[in-house]
Amino acid sequence: MEHLPLIFPFLREVWDLVFDLFRTKDLNQEDPLAMIEHCPNNYFKNPIVNRTWSLILGFILWNVWKERKKAIFQDQTSSSASTWGLVKENKRETIMLERCDLDDWKANLHETTIIVSLKLAQNMSIP
Repeated sequence: MEHLPLIFPFLREVWDLVFDLFRTKDLNQEDPLAMIEHCPNNYFKNPIVNRTWSLILGFILWNVWKERKKAIFQDQTSSSASTWGLVKENKRETIMLERCDLDDWKANLHETTIIVSLKLAQNMSIP
């Protein structure tokens, strides 16, 4: 996967947005691949943030692949910000937030920052 940023240059920018958000004090990896290796899917206490973390890499790769196809076959390019927006939109649709109960929304400060930043809680009240 180390070759992906060379193939599609803004992939690193998208990864940086994600990992700056998810990075914690005890998991302060500079390299996204190292962070993925050292951060298990159940690393966070909040189940919504855990579910988001476990899906986020797949959403990044899927959207970058689609954007790469657009660049090759339609000669259209997108910014890292618009691709990150697509990642967030796909993630919100997939996590099925309406099925979460009140206990699922209990989060520490870092997890709350992730929930708010990713707009997971729009239309919902966080206790």
